[in-house]
Amino acid sequence: MDASLLRTITGRQLRLALLLMLFAFASFAVAGCGGGDQEVADDPTAGDHGLEDIDDSPGERSFEGDENIPFDRDDPTAEELERTALPPQMQDVFFGYDKHELDAESRAVLQENAGLLRKSDWKIVVEGHCDERGTAQYNMALGWKRANEVMRYLVSLGIESGRVETVSYGKEKPFVAGNGEESWALNRRAHFSIQDSGR
Repeated sequence: MDASLLRTITGRQLRLALLLMLFAFASFAVAGCGGGDQEVADDPTAGDHGLEDIDDSPGERSFEGDENIPFDRDDPTAEELERTALPPQMQDVFFGYDKHELDAESRAVLQENAGLLRKSDWKIVVEGHCDERGTAQYNMALGWKRANEVMRYLVSLGIESGRVETVSYGKEKPFVAGNGEESWALNRRAHFSIQDSGR
């Protein structure tokens, strides 16, 4: 037989043998993995499988039946739900240019806000804001005047002074951007935020 033909046959046989060996190895690996899964499924006591940290004490909720769910107390009443609900949004009040006095419209808004406060025990922060005109120092002082005027009026309506705090942001936190009267009017305001429930 010709030597070059012998080398060709030998090379082909070698490649075929390598492919067969790879196929056999892959089949063995797949069979080995499948066997491991079957062993775990058949033997549930073959280890904790990472569940050792789960607390299955009687205080935990059982999902096998709702009759087994422990409760510390009865469901909350409608009155309790009303006390814990967030109050409705309190409305801002607005001021004229370089003014801190309350007009009739602002007083009407504050009367509504006071009504909301009477239905809850929430504490509030009244934020005094100004438009961009004037110095930062002047607007900071004007913001304080606006916030304190609002607080005084709320107290006159029967809201405890301890439930109302004031802060001034001057012109540092505008509500809207812009340098026209429409934007300025919206930025001259007292804004209300909830501090805590007081409980």
